[in-house]
Amino acid sequence: DGLGAARVTARREALLLEQPRAALLLLVNYRSPPLEDQRVRRALMLGINRTALGQTFFGSQAAAEVRGLAPANIAGYRPPQPGWTGQPFVGRQEDARRLLAEAGIDSLVEPLVLTVAITDSDAEARLIELVARDYAAIGVTLRLERRDPAAHRRAIAEGSFDLALIRRETPIDSPLPFLNPFQCTRNRHGVCLPEADRLLADSWKAPTRSERLATLAAAERLWAEDGAAIGLVQPLGWSLVSRRVGGFAANPSGSHALRHLVLEQRRRLP
Repeated sequence: DGLGAARVTARREALLLEQPRAALLLLVNYRSPPLEDQRVRRALMLGINRTALGQTFFGSQAAAEVRGLAPANIAGYRPPQPGWTGQPFVGRQEDARRLLAEAGIDSLVEPLVLTVAITDSDAEARLIELVARDYAAIGVTLRLERRDPAAHRRAIAEGSFDLALIRRETPIDSPLPFLNPFQCTRNRHGVCLPEADRLLADSWKAPTRSERLATLAAAERLWAEDGAAIGLVQPLGWSLVSRRVGGFAANPSGSHALRHLVLEQRRRLP
């Protein structure tokens, strides 16, 4: 929130961007018809132009798309790439329309209407409006359901939504915060893939970190391909930093401890 205002009002050299280990996702409620149909969930995954979404929303090419569930800047972790990676967006839209038709949804007669739970943030509303433009082209209409942050968290915990916008992040190099909530016992919106749960449990037995991360990537692939959530974009972090401040360094943890910063004294005039 506020990045656009900072970009036009602050000194250019004072605005510093960084990429946190974070992802903006749309949770999918499997218990909400017709989202129980995997063809509908896949159509929703295919129907978003993530490259344009990030660049338009953040105004920067540094806003990377999220194709699965986790961002790509977790050290040593290689998020799985879905099968549609590299497919032109126009082709993905055609596939999305076909999948909806196969699921019995005739968008020419009546569009599929889904509610999207967000907080009362204007920035979140703008983001979903951009997503809604893409979905309109495949016959899906989105309606915003805005709540204060506490009520939004309760709605997600209770599973009372069709789609829900969330931000997940981790201060350490681990994909677990992006995967744990999809375990059968961790959510109230119907996501339960025992094989993915087993892979996540088996990852703790791996003899090396690289093998453990590979096992976690296999679990992420299962959840992502099933449509547990729709990856959107990796958010940008930003700070306004005076040129008098030394020691400030962008980092994926978004950590800027005061002990690392130095305030340089202004040079006195003679």
